[in-house]
Amino acid sequence: MIRIHTIQRSVVVIALAAWASVAVAVVPARAVQPVSTVLGAGAVTQAGQTQQNSQPQGQTPQAGPAGEKPPRAGGRPRPQNPPGTGAEPAGGAEPEQGGAQQDGAGEEPTPQIDAQAQAAAAKAEARATAAAQARAAAEAQAAADAAAVAAELEARAAAMARQQQAAAERMAEAEAAWEVAIARDRTLAFTRSTARKAIEELQAGFGDEFERSAALYALGATDAVDQLGLLEGTAQAGSGFEQLAAILALGELSLPPVDLLLRLLADPRNEVRGAVVLALMRTDDDRANAQIEPIALGRGPLGRLVSDLIVFVRKPEESVPSAPASLLLSLRWEAAKRYGLVDGRTWRAARIAALEEDKVFLDSVLLPAAASGRWPSIRDHLVAMLIEEPSLAVYEACLEALPAEFNLLVRNGIWTPSSPEQWQELVLALERRGGSPELIDIYDRATGVTSLRVRAAALLLVAGDPRGWDTLAPLLASDVPARRQLVAVAMGRSGDRSWISELVRLERDKDPDVRATALAARIALGELLALDIAESIIADQTNEDRPFLARALVEVAEDGRVQRLLEQALVFAESPLSIEVAVALAEQGRLSARPILREALERREAPSLQPRIVRALAGYADQGDLIRLREMFPSDGNAALDLELARALVLGRDGLGLRLVRAGVWTRDFHRSVLAGHLLADFQGIQALYEELKSPPPRVSAADLRRIGFVLGELGGVGEVENLARRRTSADPVLQGAYLGALAARTY
Repeated sequence: MIRIHTIQRSVVVIALAAWASVAVAVVPARAVQPVSTVLGAGAVTQAGQTQQNSQPQGQTPQAGPAGEKPPRAGGRPRPQNPPGTGAEPAGGAEPEQGGAQQDGAGEEPTPQIDAQAQAAAAKAEARATAAAQARAAAEAQAAADAAAVAAELEARAAAMARQQQAAAERMAEAEAAWEVAIARDRTLAFTRSTARKAIEELQAGFGDEFERSAALYALGATDAVDQLGLLEGTAQAGSGFEQLAAILALGELSLPPVDLLLRLLADPRNEVRGAVVLALMRTDDDRANAQIEPIALGRGPLGRLVSDLIVFVRKPEESVPSAPASLLLSLRWEAAKRYGLVDGRTWRAARIAALEEDKVFLDSVLLPAAASGRWPSIRDHLVAMLIEEPSLAVYEACLEALPAEFNLLVRNGIWTPSSPEQWQELVLALERRGGSPELIDIYDRATGVTSLRVRAAALLLVAGDPRGWDTLAPLLASDVPARRQLVAVAMGRSGDRSWISELVRLERDKDPDVRATALAARIALGELLALDIAESIIADQTNEDRPFLARALVEVAEDGRVQRLLEQALVFAESPLSIEVAVALAEQGRLSARPILREALERREAPSLQPRIVRALAGYADQGDLIRLREMFPSDGNAALDLELARALVLGRDGLGLRLVRAGVWTRDFHRSVLAGHLLADFQGIQALYEELKSPPPRVSAADLRRIGFVLGELGGVGEVENLARRRTSADPVLQGAYLGALAARTY
């Protein structure tokens, strides 16, 4: 009976263990109870038998005698001695592990079964914990995936919004440009001399394809019927812009060849058919209209184009841009600029007059030139302009005329840029001048502007201040080659030979521009070994680094040996590199490079380099150069080129340049006017100011005359005042201004 009873209890234990494992799988890990707790307070014996639990199934075990605790959850059950033996452990202490236990009532404990149950429970608990962790990881991954998808969707939405915004801005710009073109077209006119000038240029073969196209259109715009054969031949057998211009020109004639145009309407090329349709519309011929109206009623791109062109011809201000209409407006504008009139004047005269009224343009041309003048009062006027109306031109002039004083103004807080935009312009002016020790305080202040910190640090390093290195050093590990290149350039311009070892390391850079810049920087620091290496690279026709090195050597062209290397580079360099090399050589006075630059100007090659070409030629310009530069001025909207052309003409004392100086003399702004007067006196003597007083511009005021008198007194002093007083009364504004100018000059 005991064995049967023990087997039954073992079955119950195994069943309960299985139940516990299932229960653990669906219950959180912290809620799992040991099997011993589930079975009750009965002890498990080594023989595989357990004592009968005195608690009914499902009830919580009760505490034993006073001081005895119920079994601990998850712990080893307390051993129980048979009642009445007096063998309970003293103080309720548990027997040591593996110690002998007393069995009572003839039952043998079964510790092996209890250990198996606990092991099964532990495994179940571990599986539950792993499952919970897996679920938590899956939930975390799902959340991360959802966040990534949301971020991607947000990025796509932002990108789409930016694209839509950019498209809207481009559309708005196109519409604004179209409105400007329509309005501008109303100011154009053509004269009898238009056709003659156009024919002369066509016969001379002058200009590029579009300029010849404008000349062809000018023949039609002036009804040059004697050139009908040229226009018809080009319309039928020409190509590109010239063919389209000839077609449009035929539509401008008083007796247009409608039959020829109708035949050209069958051309399969869309651009030709578009030009023909527009030309036929502008003839207002009944046969042409009869052919065009059905096309406008049809479907497809051509039908929509014809509908748009009808609006353009009848109501231009309500039209939308189209290829044929845009071409027509462009040809009319180019033809009027070159051979006709704009606002009743030649385009050149109108453009020069507009530039004479442009204060920003005049400042950029005249202030840097005036800053190098010999009059000490120039500095006072520049400081006044710096405080009252700072600009890029004022910064450049101050850096030229009073660099040390400018640095003191900034260091002592008397003047500092008041906005990030002013800081941006100031740093640009500093970079154009190059690093200088006398401007270190300005560089240091500029490092406090986040967007300019790196550029200002480079200027500090060039000026010999090691504080710039803390900002530049991390850039050597940058993934952007231009940043590593910037550091190399700064080290090379610093004059500090201690940077050579760092430059040698940069010569192992993976980027060829960085390698070449590092080698050029070593040359700038006077290392002869680096110059020998450069000579070997330039002489090696198989070396792929040759063009990169040639571009880098442009920055250190002051060295005579480098100039010889650059002359060798002209043999293999292609445009635009060849032009960059020629510019560097011309700036150093090498006459061999000047023909290359003149030819590039004539061909209008490398438009982005045109201002640099002009600046290089202006340094040693002869009379032929000045004539060519005068013919080029002004350009059609290239502000940088106009600036360099005007500066060249002013420094060359060309008549057109002196006209700009005189325009500055009569400007309404006091300091600008006085500085322009100083410049005019530098060029032509103080007598030139008297000549200005003899022939002042229309509607001159007393204040204008008083400014001219101020310049005379400031430059001529008391002697000039006495000279004026002999011929003018005290009420004369010129004499009044001369008194004030003489008093101002007494401070020097």
